[in-house]
Amino acid sequence: TNATGNEPCVNMKSGTDYSVTASIAHSLAGNVTFYGYTTTVRDGGRAVINGGTSGASYTLFNMTGTDTHFFNLEIKNNGATGSAVGLFLSGAGTYAKGVVVHDVRGIGIDITSGLIESCEAYACNQSNTASTGGIRANTNGIVQNCISHDNTGSNSCGFTTSSGSNTRSDLHNCIADSNGSHGFSVLVRDGCFITNCDSYNNTGDGIRIAAGSVPGNVIINNTNLVKNGGWGINVTDASGVFITNCGFGAG
Repeated sequence: TNATGNEPCVNMKSGTDYSVTASIAHSLAGNVTFYGYTTTVRDGGRAVINGGTSGASYTLFNMTGTDTHFFNLEIKNNGATGSAVGLFLSGAGTYAKGVVVHDVRGIGIDITSGLIESCEAYACNQSNTASTGGIRANTNGIVQNCISHDNTGSNSCGFTTSSGSNTRSDLHNCIADSNGSHGFSVLVRDGCFITNCDSYNNTGDGIRIAAGSVPGNVIINNTNLVKNGGWGINVTDASGVFITNCGFGAG
């Protein structure tokens, strides 16, 4: 902080892409904020980080520091081969809002122990790696008001969750639309909550829930599942799965 206690903020102006060739990493503890803007700082404009389309893929933003915040950034391209993540958030207290990730080799946004809201992922998982896609909520990751769409590879889901024992993943008010595999894929089912979401026009199931070896509940509430190629909800093992007040349409 400075002499009056203000914490550091990195302001990134839109207009010309910020072209990078290696991962941007931040591991320091403490509140640091990255903002995009157009004319005036914090005016809602979005700055573009462009990792290029050649060479081996790399994680464009690798954020492991605690209490790091991101607003209004567009993150795109991270190489030509491999399956590296576009935006990786793993520090406690990490927060992202208004971030768009697209055209990356691996997962668009991969979050552990933090919160993202009003974010978007599309054209991700260009490596077509199995059981991945636009946005992944890992251990204690919270995703709300986000959309993951048009991740078109046959293995690409809109959202995946992969919590471990005594942890949880939360997805609220999210939309999975026109993805090449499932809308939502619960890979490890220990404390997964999907509420007030829409899963629409995905090639696979609206929601796919894997068999569970870890004890825990999967709760699906107030969610619409329409025009998906497979089942609305496909449950391999129904123990611990609670489905309430959901809507099922064509598909």
